[in-house]
Amino acid sequence: MAHLPDVYWAQRTDKILNTTHVLEVLPRTKEKDMAHLPDVYWAQRTDKILITIDVPDCPQPKVEIGNHDGGDGYLKFQGTNGSSGVEYAVQLDLYGKVNADGSKISAGGRNVFLAIQKETEGPHWPRLAKEKTKLRNVHCDWNKWKDEDEEEEEEDNFDLGGLDNFAKFDDPLDKDIHTESESEGEDDVPNLL
Repeated sequence: MAHLPDVYWAQRTDKILNTTHVLEVLPRTKEKDMAHLPDVYWAQRTDKILITIDVPDCPQPKVEIGNHDGGDGYLKFQGTNGSSGVEYAVQLDLYGKVNADGSKISAGGRNVFLAIQKETEGPHWPRLAKEKTKLRNVHCDWNKWKDEDEEEEEEDNFDLGGLDNFAKFDDPLDKDIHTESESEGEDDVPNLL
């Protein structure tokens, strides 16, 4: 007798005729054959997107950054944990266009960090992915996040170096400083009692 392959199948039951129809036959995939979905943390500036992919001990990640034909950018990542052999993969369609040539990557011991250059410097993207759906593995990196207002403040670079040290200014509430001036100016102030 021939061995039948393991399959998942979907069915629907037609209530009128009470018959069963197979809609789709899918080959069963073993869990060890599937890549794990890593956590992705992101922040942005007006000119770049900062992405941290949480894959520990990934010495040789495969990263592809580019733009779809006439469309927005994309990010493809594949990597293997060097110590456990667990494979990770993620693919994101990005909100806007990117410049792959100006982008940088750094693979560290705890994660893979990407600085993806936006094609044009401009306002912040409202989200990382093109779709408005919530992606369970994509999170804001609040440690690296800066609002547009904070970036403008940094660009102004208000220099405090030209200001004097406030320690030399007279503090009217500090009695140690005013002990001499009170004794000298007592004649000028009338007694109110």
